[in-house]
Amino acid sequence: MNAGKYAGFEVGCADSLDECYRLVEAYERTKVPCMMLENAAYERRKMMLWNMHTQGLFGEIVYCTCSICKDEGERQIEKFLSKYQNFSISPIKHCSNMPKDIFTPEGFIRTLPHHLADGCDSFFVAKLVKEK
Repeated sequence: MNAGKYAGFEVGCADSLDECYRLVEAYERTKVPCMMLENAAYERRKMMLWNMHTQGLFGEIVYCTCSICKDEGERQIEKFLSKYQNFSISPIKHCSNMPKDIFTPEGFIRTLPHHLADGCDSFFVAKLVKEK
């Protein structure tokens, strides 16, 4: 930045608050952009999974979230199904040792704190299957 060149750095550009302030001060002095770069999307394991997906190796997806919010549960499934129309909901079967009211009419599981005698977290679980 001091040389007038754009700077880019991987996550972890500073090890202390003082180093962070030095970056801010360098920008304020030079007006040269400093960009934080992130390449986690291209990690080997993530690329391997993406490659397996594009080859059609996955046939069933179980989506879970520890949340009471429908935006993080049911609405995520709606968005996914509208984008990937070759998937459908595979209703989760009732288990005899689980309260019946955690199973939704759509075939999901939705737990709330009152569902278990000792209390529990709020969860949402959906199972999706890829149609052949």
